[in-house]
Amino acid sequence: MTMNLGAEVAFRIALAAVEAAWEAGCPVAGSDQARRAEVARHAVRRWGSALRRGVSTGRRVEDLAAGLVAAFEPKPELVGPLARD
Repeated sequence: MTMNLGAEVAFRIALAAVEAAWEAGCPVAGSDQARRAEVARHAVRRWGSALRRGVSTGRRVEDLAAGLVAAFEPKPELVGPLARD
């Protein structure tokens, strides 16, 4: 995958956040490096497309959480409070 510099920086920041979440005990972050990179890539895409999709600035975090649940959780009804945090 080819990224411009801004996208590469965004990916590295997102990956660092996902890895920090894993180190802090968050199982949602993914147990292996490839999965965490996949989560970070998806997060950057979702965040970057928010304006085009009509998501207000104030709802971006909730939209990101919903997008990650939709992309990675086979049983979203079981996520519950984790998605609201």
